[in-house]
Amino acid sequence: MDNKKILSENHRRSLSVTAKFIEEGLDEVESVLKNSSNHKVTNLVERSYDNETKEKIYAIIKDIQEVNKEMFSALSLTPQISYESRVVQSQAVYLWSILVDSTSKKLSRYGDLTSEQSKLVDGYIQKLLFLVDKLKEFN
Repeated sequence: MDNKKILSENHRRSLSVTAKFIEEGLDEVESVLKNSSNHKVTNLVERSYDNETKEKIYAIIKDIQEVNKEMFSALSLTPQISYESRVVQSQAVYLWSILVDSTSKKLSRYGDLTSEQSKLVDGYIQKLLFLVDKLKEFN
């Protein structure tokens, strides 16, 4: 029996998304455990596992990854195809919209800012907008 006939297209599409979320979630767990996010300043992760516990977690992650890959193959699931350019552009547009909503004028909805505070905030927002605009140049 053809594997593609095992499940309908809608079921395969749904399970493909499930497999993607599993993969992404495990990547995040591994990144945190391996301290790969140590370059971040906005979200600090406190260490709470010893090396022995981490190794046990890694083994479980590996098992989950193997079963996820097996399911993906056995059920003829479809990978999502992304292009670097689309990822960069969509993130640049997203970041730009967040920055535009973070100007001193927009922040006034949370209370008034002094002119000194406004200049400081807007200076940083403008620098960030300038840099994000540079990202948007890469189509």
